[in-house]
Amino acid sequence: MVAYSVDNFAQHELDEALRESVNSSLERDGVIRESRMPLEVTAENGVVTLSGVVLSEIMHDRVLFRAATTPGVTKVIDHLISDPAIEAEIASRISSTQNVQAQVNSYMGNIMLNGVVQDDKQRNEIVNLTQGVAGVRSVVDNLVIAPGDN
Repeated sequence: MVAYSVDNFAQHELDEALRESVNSSLERDGVIRESRMPLEVTAENGVVTLSGVVLSEIMHDRVLFRAATTPGVTKVIDHLISDPAIEAEIASRISSTQNVQAQVNSYMGNIMLNGVVQDDKQRNEIVNLTQGVAGVRSVVDNLVIAPGDN
């Protein structure tokens, strides 16, 4: 059992109120609200940490601005990642795999892989590389094996 002092309890209440205030600020922004991005907000002693996947770098900046301008926020720690950054990282990792023609699409961290691979081993390697990228929530494997190469 965790023992809380009055000061700890009061700080916990302040942190929770700040977290709710940041969430409300994000929710009041129609563009952010309608995107339904999977964002997580935590607060501790005025420091807000943002985590999750955003649709673009512009949306990334918008979320950071909304959080940073919320009254009571003293600092924002950015653990957000954008879909384009996820796609670029996956493409970079896949590019080291020989004889692969793959297209990567990310929407809110949900990845769709399309293309041609040599065999099941290569397919599994690419799926595993993809799953290891920060921000990836799920992977849809539409990779096909090249005819006659398996």
